[in-house]
Amino acid sequence: MNLRLTSFGKAIMLLSFLMFFFSCEDNRYLKNLLTSFEKETIALPQRVLKVENGKSGISTIQPEGKTLVIFFAPKECTSCALSHLKQSESILESFDSAPAASVVVLFVPAEEDLQETVQLVSQENISIPVYVDFEGGFLDNKIPEDVRFHSFLLDEDGHPVVVGNPISSERIRDLMLNQI
Repeated sequence: MNLRLTSFGKAIMLLSFLMFFFSCEDNRYLKNLLTSFEKETIALPQRVLKVENGKSGISTIQPEGKTLVIFFAPKECTSCALSHLKQSESILESFDSAPAASVVVLFVPAEEDLQETVQLVSQENISIPVYVDFEGGFLDNKIPEDVRFHSFLLDEDGHPVVVGNPISSERIRDLMLNQI
């Protein structure tokens, strides 16, 4: 039996090892990030622009009970996010109609994109309120840049109890609904 590896075989083994090593590193990194994030207290912005039924006005966010937060950072594509939200309205409504639960869809646009963001949100006419943090105060929270951390369920004290996107994952959605 010949146990010598060809150059191709060696390359495949090295590639497999590197993929395994880096996926383990990524998992450890995410686990540490999640552990740190769950210790945070997330403060919702005090003054926001509330867009509901195509109309907008200055408001405050007053969640009741546990709160599903879906946050869109300044660098994210607003029209893409709105299209995704529009397709997922029934999922968001199921959270919003649960007793002792609230949904906060929050856009935090860059200052130069504020007008366009408000216009796009108003035109989309999503069935639940959408908030725009025009002062950018939500960014003071220690929320990781990784978009996998931009959807989370907060307990009544503002601590993340479930992290993940209930729109993209039925498993996360079920986990969140069970927490409510």
